[in-house]
Amino acid sequence: MSKSSDPFLSDVSSASDSDLEHSHAPPNVRKTKSPRKRQRQQRHPLTAAILPVCCIITGWILGIATLYAFKLLVPEPDVFHPETLARGTNLCDCGANIEEALRRECVYDTLSTSWLPPYCRDAELTAKFDKSGDGPNGEWSYFADQQGIRRLSVEEIAALGDTGGHFWASRYWHRAHCLFYWQKQFRQRDTKVVMEQRFDGLPHVEHCSRLLLRTTDLSLLMPVPVLMNSSAADALRLSPET
Repeated sequence: MSKSSDPFLSDVSSASDSDLEHSHAPPNVRKTKSPRKRQRQQRHPLTAAILPVCCIITGWILGIATLYAFKLLVPEPDVFHPETLARGTNLCDCGANIEEALRRECVYDTLSTSWLPPYCRDAELTAKFDKSGDGPNGEWSYFADQQGIRRLSVEEIAALGDTGGHFWASRYWHRAHCLFYWQKQFRQRDTKVVMEQRFDGLPHVEHCSRLLLRTTDLSLLMPVPVLMNSSAADALRLSPET
């Protein structure tokens, strides 16, 4: 019996010895990984750091592209291009009469000779114009007739807006009006006021050019219309150049 069981005991013993050898092997020997696998694991932290950065850059580029496309479709407000302004702030319209003009917070502007809303007025320039006349204190002379017999106050001239009337002023006044409107247009880049369609065009520039080049009597009186709506289709009512 002992002889017949020896082989089985020998096999078990050898198997146990083998297991013991493996179990007592150093950890670094049992868990050794290939160099390629170790390299892949080393790249993982770098990839994790780069991925968020790439996402941020991509989002930034898409945001800039979207903003640029929006600007192309919706241009920024520009007083030199009234069509880009918000509705209601791109026209120098004070209604049909003075009562309506007052409700719109309009005032009579002596430089424009019309009623204007606040966003169409260069109040500082108009105040300067009012002190640049040929009168003793820099005031301008306004008349109800061509002969210059009856003088008009600014309040009386403003009231002419209700009737669509006009007053009379000297050729010298007209020249000053042209020169000050040149300033008003230049100052737009800073004041951001909207220019009245009545004066925002080549016809008014040509009209002023002819007046400035004439050498006739500067005291000659010329009619000047008073308007409520300087952006109306028929607003371009320029004084005769005789």
